[in-house]
Amino acid sequence: KWALTPDREGAFERTETWAPIFPHLELEELWEHSANDLEIIRARDLETDRAVWLVVAGERRVNALGGADVWRRSYQALRQLNDQCLARVLDFGDLGECFYIVLEAHDGEALDVVAPSLEVSALEAIVRQVTDAVTSARLFGVALSFGFAEVIVVPQGRAVLLPLLETAIETTMIESPVSSHALEPG
Repeated sequence: KWALTPDREGAFERTETWAPIFPHLELEELWEHSANDLEIIRARDLETDRAVWLVVAGERRVNALGGADVWRRSYQALRQLNDQCLARVLDFGDLGECFYIVLEAHDGEALDVVAPSLEVSALEAIVRQVTDAVTSARLFGVALSFGFAEVIVVPQGRAVLLPLLETAIETTMIESPVSSHALEPG
């Protein structure tokens, strides 16, 4: 079921171990496995029949954020943030040696896949949407980090960012005026 590339062989073995820990999720596709101690897995919540992302962050990554308390507070804040360009946080927790987040999923393609075929104006609009979402999160006290693989372009051309916390390993600083939709109560 997994689409593997040679550099993901180690990730495949580790990803299969998540199935017994999350029996309510049908793990469908390994989306990303990074050297920064992070796995992103597309899954289906069997209880709600909803597509979700399971993000598993290792202890090294969480420690680079400032520890488990910072991680918990950040995802608690993100759970309350209502921004249409951020994937909603459905659940998060501590598994001992690693931490997990379950995010709402959207149909679409990663920006790194579709960017070459986009017109400049469409790409500029996506960059503005992501910048607004990152700025909104910063107003809630949460610093987000992202790469093109974490930006999903949905069929309507809107960008949805998987909210991954900024770490000392990765540093992204983007500033932009805040969009008004980001501060509406959820």
